[in-house]
Amino acid sequence: MNLPVNYKSEFYRDKESLALINESKSELVLFIEDYKKTKLVLLNSDFEIKSEFEMPTLPKSFKNYLGYTINKDNSYSIFYSNLKKTKFGRLDFDFKTKETSVHKLDFSLNFEGFVKTVKFNNVLYIISVTNRSNDVHFYTNNDKGSFDKKTISFNFLEEKEYGKKKRASNFMSRGSLETIDVALSNNYGLILSSSKIYLKGEEFIFTFDQDKNKTIVVTLNPTNFNVKHDVFQHSEVIGQQFSKHNSYIFDNKLFQISSSREQMKFTVKDFKTKELIKDIVLNKPDSIMFKNTPIIQGTTSSKETMLGLTHQNSKIKEIEATSKFLKKITRDKIGISVYKQNTNFSILLGGEVINTSGGASMPGFGGVPIGGFGPLSVSFNPTFSAYGNYALSTYIGCLFDENLEHLKGEIEKNGLDKIKDFEDSFDSKNIYAPKAKLTNVFSFNNKLYFGYLNTEDKNYHLIEFEK
Repeated sequence: MNLPVNYKSEFYRDKESLALINESKSELVLFIEDYKKTKLVLLNSDFEIKSEFEMPTLPKSFKNYLGYTINKDNSYSIFYSNLKKTKFGRLDFDFKTKETSVHKLDFSLNFEGFVKTVKFNNVLYIISVTNRSNDVHFYTNNDKGSFDKKTISFNFLEEKEYGKKKRASNFMSRGSLETIDVALSNNYGLILSSSKIYLKGEEFIFTFDQDKNKTIVVTLNPTNFNVKHDVFQHSEVIGQQFSKHNSYIFDNKLFQISSSREQMKFTVKDFKTKELIKDIVLNKPDSIMFKNTPIIQGTTSSKETMLGLTHQNSKIKEIEATSKFLKKITRDKIGISVYKQNTNFSILLGGEVINTSGGASMPGFGGVPIGGFGPLSVSFNPTFSAYGNYALSTYIGCLFDENLEHLKGEIEKNGLDKIKDFEDSFDSKNIYAPKAKLTNVFSFNNKLYFGYLNTEDKNYHLIEFEK
């Protein structure tokens, strides 16, 4: 689809394009920012324009988008804040009247630290935690356009480490909680965060892997706020002390990884019964018999390296020795992610590489940099968050069948791989060549879409990709 927008600006750094999905009506709203105006377009499932109009763009200091809701009259509300999360606002717009209104909200977090925003079943949740405490707060949008508060004690996270108390606020610092939308099945990148929130069915499932001995699982019903917690012990090897741990929930299984410079252990357990399903131990002298890619270190996204892809922005190299693999993945954060390739499991195992040049490592939230994506909140769009899942890492890609037996063969491209190939077809080195700006990746009617502004024709394009 080619959407003429008559775009004026030549500066794209602080501009965004957002996709708002109305699942009940199979409608899509595109929110495209320009220099002094924002274009709003309502599309049906056939991408026919039902309504469109323009509004003044929001001030630069209030464009940290938190999420959106769809009101009973099918009007829309976008919630936003300043960068420090000290001031909050709401933008309302209606395609029937073509009117917009901006509201400053009488809402603040006081002595609480902002953690994450999550949109779930058309309810926007702002999650915060009181500093140096176990009190976790859930703010939900109400009919008055503001937020109601519910506080839950996560005191089961409290523990002592080296004589000092660690509380929920230590486990849920700002930006450290990775959002994984199970319904989208789109988290193809290496997930390095040790704190995660899974949106599954009618529940929030939190996992915390900061403890060296266990994965703490917290299940919370966001409707009645009933909460329960459980513990999955990390597997041990006699005579071995692992220093790094992480986990990933997928297909009602808990995948866990532990590592040291001498050994790595990878296990799969039934999420309900805790029964051990798979157990792999990798020792320093061993060959990695269960990998389907070389050991790769690079700045490309994990989904590219799993396929052995290289392109103009790639800086990758292959590593041969298992000892180097173990050494590198144990340096800082260790990670794991899982997705389905047909009926098989495609699994990524690895770790973040510390920048040894003295400079800062790639910017991001919990090891998930969002380079070039502007002020867009990763909570606003989990699909786009997965697409931007980059880190300077060392990892391997592995393929297992539905019984978790290793399979030989290549790992196929998925929809996000194809989108990345398409985006990289724009020549970044030639200043005169067209560029893809205001990029967005979203899921609509079970298909993936890449939206972007073409700097040559100044039109907004939507390209469809199969998942």
